[in-house]
Amino acid sequence: MVAMKRMSRLIGLLLVTSLFTMAGSAASSVGVRPVALLWRIDGGAIPSNAPQYLFGTIHIPDPRVTALHPVVEQAFAGSEVVLTELKLDMTMMTAAAEASMLPKAQKLSSVLTASVRQQLETELKAISPQLKLAMFDRLKPWALATQLVLLPMQLKHPGVASLDLQLAERAEREGKRNEGLEQLHEQLGIFERLSQAEQMAMLQETLTGLAKARQGGKDVVEQLTDAYLSGDESEIERLFDDLAGDNEALNDKLSKALIDDRNRVMTERLIRRLRQQGSTKHFVAVGAAHLIGEKSMLVLLRAQGFTVTRVQ
Repeated sequence: MVAMKRMSRLIGLLLVTSLFTMAGSAASSVGVRPVALLWRIDGGAIPSNAPQYLFGTIHIPDPRVTALHPVVEQAFAGSEVVLTELKLDMTMMTAAAEASMLPKAQKLSSVLTASVRQQLETELKAISPQLKLAMFDRLKPWALATQLVLLPMQLKHPGVASLDLQLAERAEREGKRNEGLEQLHEQLGIFERLSQAEQMAMLQETLTGLAKARQGGKDVVEQLTDAYLSGDESEIERLFDDLAGDNEALNDKLSKALIDDRNRVMTERLIRRLRQQGSTKHFVAVGAAHLIGEKSMLVLLRAQGFTVTRVQ
């Protein structure tokens, strides 16, 4: 059981930290969320009549996730600017899709070992009998790793946008500005800077994690979703820490780049905005992993003199 958990950390990292793999355009919602990962930011140059909110998301299209809790709904409705990790529009998604593809003359299958190819075909069939390697042969190894994590959820909810994309689309419909704390090349660069060997190791670890979870009757995405829906910060952190992979060097490198380094950059940019535009009401939506732990955006904001309070 411990081994099964240890092989899945990369899946958790990909699920809760990177936005560019999201797909779909239709909205969906069910019921009412019991709790919410929502914080109010006060202090600094922020007037008392211009509340700023920071919301933790998970980048999937599950209707249980996309249904907003009333306190989140209220915070979103009162906002003027919706800040997501990236500015989520068609231009960004087109650029992300193009960047995930190998050069035209190359195919992923030509660089896969026989054992990895067989493992990939096995996991694709386990996700859906209709899936074939040829459908993904133009993807870069890191891009396929991210796609594999989300494929089951995308097939289960076809055409449904992830939570973050739904928030961005809604902002556009309601006349709010949607802007990003990061640029696409910054997120993509984390993966593009990986060597070919590291990209292949990333794909291998993702496949192994999926296989271990499947064979153990576990669904890592479902586990993370349940933890997210619980709203329990300690449970989310515990589960995330439990998903520690065997390839420590790769996992540590990606964890630092995907979480710690981006926390610092996004917080610096958010603080700059708040100090310059404190009277503008911002609703900030970032992956929940950025709001958990000792190096979270919440900790960094408090260190700069802001009051950050969980909204119940």
